[in-house]
Amino acid sequence: MGNKKDLFVTNTREIKNEFVWSGMAQAKKLAALFYAMEGKAVDTAAIKEAKAYIKQNTGFFSSFRGNMGLTVATLLSLKQNKEEIFADTLTVYDKLKAVSFYGSDYLIMAAFQIAANTARKDYDVVVARTRAFYDGMKAHHWFCTSQDDYIFCAVLAMSSINVASGVEQIESYMTKLKGRLGLLLGKNNLQGLAEVLTLCGTADKSDRVIALNETLKANKLKLNRDFVLPVLGILALLPISDDAVARELSETRDYLRSQKGFGEFSVPNYEVLLYAAALVIDSHIDELKSDTLNATLSTGVTGIIIAAQTAMICVACAASSAAAASSASS
Repeated sequence: MGNKKDLFVTNTREIKNEFVWSGMAQAKKLAALFYAMEGKAVDTAAIKEAKAYIKQNTGFFSSFRGNMGLTVATLLSLKQNKEEIFADTLTVYDKLKAVSFYGSDYLIMAAFQIAANTARKDYDVVVARTRAFYDGMKAHHWFCTSQDDYIFCAVLAMSSINVASGVEQIESYMTKLKGRLGLLLGKNNLQGLAEVLTLCGTADKSDRVIALNETLKANKLKLNRDFVLPVLGILALLPISDDAVARELSETRDYLRSQKGFGEFSVPNYEVLLYAAALVIDSHIDELKSDTLNATLSTGVTGIIIAAQTAMICVACAASSAAAASSASS
């Protein structure tokens, strides 16, 4: 993992220098992370080329040019057939809107996940399953099921999980975990975690999640909060002990904190823990893939990290807009 940690830090600096006015800080770090997880130094020329291609093939007011523009460009730049995948992403995005999903940054990333990981002949089926998973969860939790569930629903839709039994398993996890992870976690936070755990198969992982959460809290590693809670679910599936997870996560967090641009004034604790967790998970991804029960989850890890990071970016954008509006009115 050491090389990828170094790559992540180096990539972050390179992207910050090359994209000074493009994308939020979180989006830049996410771009650096994707390249590091591929074991690659960031190719800023390739990202710029992908950004230009997106601009050439979308309208002036397209959401694809907005908050997630840098993220989409980065993901495309890592693909050999980026033009084809982007065209397919636009197709899937329209298909998702046609079944009454609202256009948003979350929907952009859901569309990309489907386009990049599904055969074209299966798009309609996966889109229908995405809607079915969303509607099933909405029926149970009308208030907390919203746009931030789009990406999770897409990842679930690409699996072989039956919609009805999958929705019931999500509900079961929410019931078992409610009130047992500490802090004031609402249903909206738990639902993302439950969605991740459902991806791992039928074996109940709730006890492991609770035990790992206690171990992490004892080591001052708090993942039981907004945005990063779903990542706790992936860590709980790693084939290593809770103490080993805590040790690797702590070492990676401390390393990142020691690097310029990752200090406490620049990056909140929950955000640096997301990057650290992604790197820890990536270091064990081959072990996850070798476990047939977790094979489906391993293919969705990127989508889950994207879901957590997209939520951060959307909240940061909302806060920035609110601050600007307040400043303008005063």
